[in-house]
Amino acid sequence: PTVRGANGSTVTVTGTASPVIGAPVCKSGQSSSFTCGVVAADRVETQLFMEDGTSRTVRGFASTACTLAGDSGGAIVTGTLALGITSGSNSGGAPDCTEANLALAQFGGTASLGIPIDQVTSATGATVRTG
Repeated sequence: PTVRGANGSTVTVTGTASPVIGAPVCKSGQSSSFTCGVVAADRVETQLFMEDGTSRTVRGFASTACTLAGDSGGAIVTGTLALGITSGSNSGGAPDCTEANLALAQFGGTASLGIPIDQVTSATGATVRTG
């Protein structure tokens, strides 16, 4: 019940929370590691375009935590509470968060799309382990 944190640390998950605009968030990702930001919007609906040319509609919340290709499926937390699962971002093919934020500066930087944890657990029957 831990999430990979910054600089090799871990975050122990103690419960769950729902996204609240302005709340601090951090996400763990395979490509971007552990990045933080705030919840920028709730109840977002967007079209995600995949590398194979297909697209799908995703509903969730947006945050300003940098997310890169390969981060999907990673945990999003607010403090020690599980908030969601990373689904996508606007970073395109940027190799790192610095380059992604520079390329997207005129649009406010990178944005990450997360699926709320309660939506994930209700759709799958899964539970969040704490401890």
